[in-house]
Amino acid sequence: MHLKAFQDKEIFDRVDNMAIEKENIIASSSEIPLKRPMPEVTDEQVVVAAQEAEKITPAAAPAPSLVASKGDFMIQISAIGDKSKAEVIWADAKSKNSAALSNLSPTYMMVDLGAKGVLYRVRGGMLETRQAADDVCATLKSNNQNCMVVSR
Repeated sequence: MHLKAFQDKEIFDRVDNMAIEKENIIASSSEIPLKRPMPEVTDEQVVVAAQEAEKITPAAAPAPSLVASKGDFMIQISAIGDKSKAEVIWADAKSKNSAALSNLSPTYMMVDLGAKGVLYRVRGGMLETRQAADDVCATLKSNNQNCMVVSR
């Protein structure tokens, strides 16, 4: 029965002297996703970043603060699509609110939103208690700075 299905086709192909068609092979339609390209950081850029950090953070002991720097809570003051702008936002907020942010180290959490792009959350912490984080946010908000408390 299998041969009968193609019997006429083979005869007509031979009579017409047509080239015999090869069977169509369907290739897999799935593609292997490529990794997103990541910017390469050169040694020179690392040195420049370290020098910039030294300019911002003095080598002397940090000023005393009422806020502990270890814990499960952080404050978030912004979220923006450009890391360099995120760093500027933190530096600006710290210059305007030096007492409240004196012992908080900045964190720039990258969030990949797929087709919408990348977002950098501008955060500071870690704070030991929710109350300490709420107090920092209250101080920032009283100085017209956006702020919300987040946990790890």
